[in-house]
Amino acid sequence: IRAVDYREVERMLSAAFDVDVTGGMASKVRILVELVRERPELTVRVISGEREGLLQRVLVDPSVAEGTTITA
Repeated sequence: IRAVDYREVERMLSAAFDVDVTGGMASKVRILVELVRERPELTVRVISGEREGLLQRVLVDPSVAEGTTITA
């Protein structure tokens, strides 16, 4: 997801995900897009915490191509 394309993505997110106590996925992605707009040198990746071992694999090897990347 590129921050400049967020409006297109926002419609899909709000229709595709339920809201949870933390605001749902649409809220999380919106906050992360705002962050990369403020700090364009950042790259953020959203990954599933439900896939066993995925967080560890991504932290050990950032080149693992899992999840959704958000950039400016």
